[in-house]
Amino acid sequence: MTEFLAEYPYAIGPLLAEPNTYFYTKFQGQAFLKSWQKNRLAAIAVEMESVNPSQYISITYTISSDINTQQLLLRLIKKEHDDRNYWVSRLVKKFEVSKRLFSSYQKQPPHRPSVGASFHELDLYLLFAELLIEVEQETAKLQWENTLLKVMDTLVSLKNNMTEKQRGNLNWLLNMEQHIISTRYCD
Repeated sequence: MTEFLAEYPYAIGPLLAEPNTYFYTKFQGQAFLKSWQKNRLAAIAVEMESVNPSQYISITYTISSDINTQQLLLRLIKKEHDDRNYWVSRLVKKFEVSKRLFSSYQKQPPHRPSVGASFHELDLYLLFAELLIEVEQETAKLQWENTLLKVMDTLVSLKNNMTEKQRGNLNWLLNMEQHIISTRYCD
């Protein structure tokens, strides 16, 4: 008999201020997937247009001693960066460690957050989720899916803090996430 979780516990609360650690998460099989799916479907605003985050954001190049994360993400999504694999892996690692993305990083490895960089810019997480969807569709990899789920948990928890445009972006991401996960893991 499969136990059903009443609530998906990972997309609740102020996850930028108090990130989930996901430590000691027990395996819950189909009950977990059903709870996750219920959480995500409840977050979709069916009356709102779904638009991918990078569609209306243009790249504005600036010269800086640090790496502008929004510019980097847009260039990675548009495949305009020579070190794409390096940066995708680096950003995944940075997010997995802190569950945050900073507005800028130092150019020199290990690319620590710049002094005064913010981790509260929701557009960074929206763009990062789009990038993860893109690279996962190019090469299915559990690491991309796992990180995508965590980024989406953060975004869903912050839905009420989003602008209308950002909620439209979230809708697009939620639909893409549903497609990816449902195709691979759900009945």
